[in-house]
Amino acid sequence: MAVHAQGDGVRVQAADGAGRPVLAVASLVSREVAADQLSPAGTPDDDALFTIEWKTLPPADPSAPEDFSTLLVGGGPVEQVTGEVLRGVQEWLEAEETPAARLAVVTRGAVLAGPGDSVDPVGAAVWGLVRSAQSEHPDRIVLVDTDPTTAVGDEVDLGLLAGVDEPQVAVREGQVLVPRLARIASATRSVPVDRDGTVLITGGTGTLGGLLARHLVVGHGIRRLLLLSRQGPDAPGAADLAAELSSLGAVDVRIVACDAADRDALATVLADIPRNAPLTGVVHAAGVLDDGVFTALTQERLNTVLRAKATAAANLDELTRGADLDLFVLYSSASATFGTPGQANYAAANA
Repeated sequence: MAVHAQGDGVRVQAADGAGRPVLAVASLVSREVAADQLSPAGTPDDDALFTIEWKTLPPADPSAPEDFSTLLVGGGPVEQVTGEVLRGVQEWLEAEETPAARLAVVTRGAVLAGPGDSVDPVGAAVWGLVRSAQSEHPDRIVLVDTDPTTAVGDEVDLGLLAGVDEPQVAVREGQVLVPRLARIASATRSVPVDRDGTVLITGGTGTLGGLLARHLVVGHGIRRLLLLSRQGPDAPGAADLAAELSSLGAVDVRIVACDAADRDALATVLADIPRNAPLTGVVHAAGVLDDGVFTALTQERLNTVLRAKATAAANLDELTRGADLDLFVLYSSASATFGTPGQANYAAANA
């Protein structure tokens, strides 16, 4: 990429690895924005929440056949399955030189598309991974989710997709459904949390964890916090955060060095929670980034991001099932739904 000064702005040119031009911006100018130019912040009653709804498409047009290569997603641990899909899609992208060629990545029960559906977490991670691949390679890849009751190995009738110009579909009882964003009517529901219990926050010394800790103390009167991070008390700003939380009303703030993806280390931390302040809340806000385009990702880079988010979430779930929790919250990311380019591993980990 080349950036050249031009008047009050810059001129931008970019090329691919072979030197072929891919982008030219004649002029890019940045300007300061005054506070009065910004729209006022929304109120809690605004309908700013969204969900995914699945809409049924009309029957396919048999006169518009589609020719797909197919990648069937198997079973196994999330690292194994997402790694196999990563390599399979990469190999197809490298080998397939026909621009019109399309690859169908077929999962089973990866999305909540029909009544009574239950989600396969591994399949959901595959959808997050492939959504980013779709963003980087538009019109090349289609995600197809079959009914959770479909037997493993059963052939999928991709003829149902004839004439369907959609990147993501679910097939339920012979019908094709497609995802659409829909607003959720705002509704507030109070979740009472025992103020004398302990709330654990992973990524507790990070930006999101720190903001949440302050909110819990000020907004909900939480008095005891257990903040986990890989660096623990040595994390930048950890001591200041603990002091601030104490000044806001917390009576016990412990910052512990613990990687929640290490099951044994996490179990040790949980065992040290005092009985007179039992664990009553868990918030998983930890995560790491290792961004890169889809074709450059490796199993190692995929595992690094999955470990911090997905593996840690599984450990937290398994090790706290016997606790009397008021809340168990997992932080996610819109990248899992929209497939942010350059973040396929992060999208998979957050799906």
